[in-house]
Amino acid sequence: MKHHDGYALFDTKNMTHRSSVYLNPYRDFLEELMETAKAEKPNLHRWTYYSLPEWYNPHFAPYGFEQWPGGLPHNAFNYSELEPYTDMLNISDYIQDLQYLHMLSLALDYGTEIMWCDIGGPNNTLEFASQYYNNAMENGYHVTMSDRLSPSYSSFQLLDCQVHRLQCGP
Repeated sequence: MKHHDGYALFDTKNMTHRSSVYLNPYRDFLEELMETAKAEKPNLHRWTYYSLPEWYNPHFAPYGFEQWPGGLPHNAFNYSELEPYTDMLNISDYIQDLQYLHMLSLALDYGTEIMWCDIGGPNNTLEFASQYYNNAMENGYHVTMSDRLSPSYSSFQLLDCQVHRLQCGP
C-alpha cells in the first residue's frame, strides 16, 4: 500500500527505502495485516491500494502529467529552493524499476487478490496483468484489478465523483 507521497507500508526492498520497513516505525504493516487476515478471516478477500504516480519523485518527472508532474517539491517558504526526496534509491526508470516491481511484489509476495490502483497514468499493465492473472490461475484463486491500470484488463471500474456528479463526502 502506497499513497501519492511515495511512502509505502510494505517492504520496498531495493527499489526505494521510502517505507515503514526502512523508516519509522520499522515494520511491514502490510505483511502483518495480510497474515492476520489470512489466519483470522480466511474468506476475506485481501486487497491493496497503490498510487501509480508519486507527487515529488524525480524519477516520475519524465512521465508526469497534468496535476501529477513529478519532480522534487519546492520549499513552501522559498519557492526557488527544492526539497530532497527522502530515502530514494538510484534507479534508471520509475515505471520499470519501481512502480512495476512494487506491484509485482504486492501481487506475488503479499498475495493481493484485489489490486486497487489510483490516478492512472503510464504503467506496465500488460506485463503486470500477465504475471498477476497467470500466477492466480496457477495457484487456484481469483484476482481482479481496477480500471485505473487499464480499462482493457480490469475487472471493475472506479467511480469518479466529478465525472458522475455524485455527492461526495468532505
